[in-house]
Amino acid sequence: MWNLIRLPFAALFATLIVFFWGVISWIKFDWHNTTIHRFENEAAMEVAIRENVSEPGMYWLPRMTDDEAGDSTANEAYQIRKNAGPFFFGFVRPGELASGNSAERNQILHLTFLFLSAVVMGVILWIARIRTYLGRVGFVTLMALFSAMVTHIPYWTWFEFSVGHTIASMGDTLIGWTLGGFALATLIWPSDD
Repeated sequence: MWNLIRLPFAALFATLIVFFWGVISWIKFDWHNTTIHRFENEAAMEVAIRENVSEPGMYWLPRMTDDEAGDSTANEAYQIRKNAGPFFFGFVRPGELASGNSAERNQILHLTFLFLSAVVMGVILWIARIRTYLGRVGFVTLMALFSAMVTHIPYWTWFEFSVGHTIASMGDTLIGWTLGGFALATLIWPSDD
C-alpha cells in the first residue's frame, strides 16, 4: 500500500533527475554534438529536400519499392546502389513547423513520457522485491542498459549510425536512468503489505 502512495513521488523525482541529466548532457557535453554533422552546402540540401520531399516523415535513400523487393534483379541493383552510396536514413520536415508544435509543447510531452516511464519502472522495481538499496539501483541500471541496447544498437547495426552516436545515446539513457534509479530506489522498496 505504501509503495502505491510513494510511487508518484518517486516517479516525479526520477523524472526531474532524468530530464535535467538530459539538459546537462546535451548542453554541457560535446558527445552528442560531435556525432551530428552538417551538410557542406546546406542551401543546396534545403532546395533538394523542398523539391523532392512532399511530406514530413522518415526517409531512406536508396529505397526499394514493394514491387522491387521480391525481384532478385532489382534487389541486386539496390544493393549495388546502397553499397556505392550515398545512403541516408532519417527524419525530414520539408516545410514549416506544424501549427501547435513548439519547444514548450515538446518539453511537456517529454516530461509526461519520462514520468510514465518512471511509473512503469517503479512498478517493475516494486514487483522485483529487491531488498537492498544498491540492489534496487543496480536493477534500474540494468533495465536502462537493456532499454539502451534494444533501442540504439539496431540503428547502428542496420542504418549505419556511427559508433560515437550510438555510444553517446546509450550513455545518455544509462546515466540518466541510473541517476533516476537512486530516486526510485529511495522511495520504492519491498514491504510486507
